Order: sequence, then structure tokens, then C-alpha cells
Amino acid sequence: MPRWLHLLVYASIEIMREVVMFRLKIKEEAEKRNLSMAKLSRMADVSYNTMQALFRHPQHDVSLYILDRIAQALDVSICDLIEESRDK
Repeated sequence: MPRWLHLLVYASIEIMREVVMFRLKIKEEAEKRNLSMAKLSRMADVSYNTMQALFRHPQHDVSLYILDRIAQALDVSICDLIEESRDK
């Protein structure tokens, strides 16, 4: 195996050892502003079912489009809605 390939494989294994997980802080940010799920859903023009999933399951997948709408409704940046947690 060529040295460069060996290094690439080794680097890939090292990256895979550290899984990066993200947790959404939408519920916390809404609670700071005394906003209910329903009110935030209307303000962001996001379906109630989507908002409910994001409130109840902070690791739920969400598109950047939806996340941006929620961030705008809360008057925060997208970065403020994401918390990184590293699992090994």
C-alpha cells in the first residue's frame, strides 16, 4: 500500500473514532422568550408537527432552511440553536 494511502486510511480511522453529535437548543431558546411550541411554530412558519419533534427530540434532523426560519423568529443566529457534544 502506498504511504499516502496508508496515511489517508489512518486519518479516516482517527476521525471515525470521534463522533460529533449536535443537539438543538430550540426549546431552551423559546422558553427564555416565554414562547410556546405553537406560537414559535406560527412565528417561524414551520409546521406544528415539525416544531413538536424538534422540542421533544433535540437530536432530530432538521434542514438549514427550517433552522434558519426558527432562528429568525427567535432573533438569534443558527449557531445559537446548536450545541455540540462529542462522544468517543
